[in-house]
Amino acid sequence: MDISEFGWVRKAQEVKEGDYWFDGKLLVTRGVQAKLSTLEVYLLVVNAMYLAHKQNGCDYLVVFINEKRNLKLFFIDQVTKTELANGDHPEEHHYATLMLASEY
Repeated sequence: MDISEFGWVRKAQEVKEGDYWFDGKLLVTRGVQAKLSTLEVYLLVVNAMYLAHKQNGCDYLVVFINEKRNLKLFFIDQVTKTELANGDHPEEHHYATLMLASEY
């Protein structure tokens, strides 16, 4: 099962390189919780994590589109793997937020 079964498409990233991994804590906004099932959220998160794994890191922003439902999501990571390893940010900054574009 993948995101396409729910009508989601991940847009190509504008920035092709990065050191974001979407592997910290997950914050999901109220708007996303109201419109998406838990399974959809899970699959979208795994999709972004797989992108980062496949590319050995990616940009901080992953965008998902669902044209049938007229929805656009932003999945935004906060800190890079390098910043965490260097101690540039405390552990509580290690999170990513899944939100409706309209909530940005």
